[in-house]
Amino acid sequence: MLRATRLATVRPIHAATTNGTIAIAIVISSNAQSPAPTVATPAHLMHRCPTAACRETRHRRPVPLVAALAIFAAACAPTTRVESPLPVPTPDARSAARVADTVWYISVRARVEGRDTRRFADSLEYGYVVHSYRRRADVLVDDLDMALDDSVRLTPDEFVVSVRFAANITSAPDNFAVLYVHGYSTSLHECWRYVAEAHARSRSDVPWVAFCWPSNGAGVAAPARGAIFDRAYRDDSTNAVASQPVFARAAHVVLDAVPPARLLLVAHSMGAQLLSGTLMDTTQPDNASLRARLTRERARGIAFVAPDIDADRFADHVVAAISPLTSRLVAYTSGRDRMLTLSRQRSGTPRAGLRTRTPLTRSELETVDVTDGVVAESSFQRIFGTHHSIRRASALVFDLIHIVGAGRAPACRATLGTAAFTAGVWVLTPRRPALNVIAEQCALMKRAP
Repeated sequence: MLRATRLATVRPIHAATTNGTIAIAIVISSNAQSPAPTVATPAHLMHRCPTAACRETRHRRPVPLVAALAIFAAACAPTTRVESPLPVPTPDARSAARVADTVWYISVRARVEGRDTRRFADSLEYGYVVHSYRRRADVLVDDLDMALDDSVRLTPDEFVVSVRFAANITSAPDNFAVLYVHGYSTSLHECWRYVAEAHARSRSDVPWVAFCWPSNGAGVAAPARGAIFDRAYRDDSTNAVASQPVFARAAHVVLDAVPPARLLLVAHSMGAQLLSGTLMDTTQPDNASLRARLTRERARGIAFVAPDIDADRFADHVVAAISPLTSRLVAYTSGRDRMLTLSRQRSGTPRAGLRTRTPLTRSELETVDVTDGVVAESSFQRIFGTHHSIRRASALVFDLIHIVGAGRAPACRATLGTAAFTAGVWVLTPRRPALNVIAEQCALMKRAP
């Protein structure tokens, strides 16, 4: 990992590729009283400063100092393997009151004059976005006041280099990446922001990549027979199916950055329909290609968060079809998810992500009940909220990254006191997840070949 005693303020990277050679320019701002600047870990990758001197330095006003860094790869290399510094926030985002963070995205949503639409684009868009949030916020329970500071488009090659670098600078067992598929009623900017909030609450440097497909951002559509929400739901479900081959192509690009054994695939809500359909419907060539790739080398994990899928179909078909493709298959359920309650009423069938009296258990499946886990909800949201969004589910995100993604044994939950094993299901407790003891107290699992 790149580190320096004094942190520098670095503007977003712009990489240019010529004949297979990548040149990357960085503009650095450093404190005037400090010695010549060195390459530093970007602020969004260091959620805390370990020393008082570091914290003092981060709060000083930077004075511009320009430096350039060039990194080159051999032109004859079949693929770009140059590791480059990560995209980092602008000086404004690194003020004393804010913490900046970066997430990546692949979008199939068309833009018209720069504005997001619900139509499919002709090609995939790659990029990263920089958000910032309140430095003094308790990321487990507080509102983060998340703000968008910058967004930058990348070429596919630049995207692969950037994500690969982000996954490689973290040490094992956290040297993996997350490919996230959002659910119903999510705009492009919401796709970005929800992933940024989840990433911040994870308290981890593990990079997240969001796949943004064209769903209804408002959650409503022109009414049909008076059913305004039903129409929007059906439209989104249709687009989720239509997005499957595009997602397969996007997943291949992410797998060019990190191998399957270091990739955690996560699908939320209706995104579970998209992910499961992609991995099961091999009549589509792109889908079949992705399944074949994961058959040769299993994914580190596949997690369904509040899956909006018929419960019987999920238990009897989805689990059996997908479990051979991953070292770990997990379903996160809840007993108070109001969006899934509406989905159950609309469809007339129980949903896999909604806890019932009969727990969702299969030998190949790890089921986690998040009903009582730590969440970042206000008093108003606790009473009137949907309890559906992953961006506020702090205990869930901790479990997803530090237990499932990091490959720690399920019993680690009991050791930490974050969950108890009851009737074949891990039930999260209201206890705050602790990071400072997890490495010494929890063993890592041996990965299946």
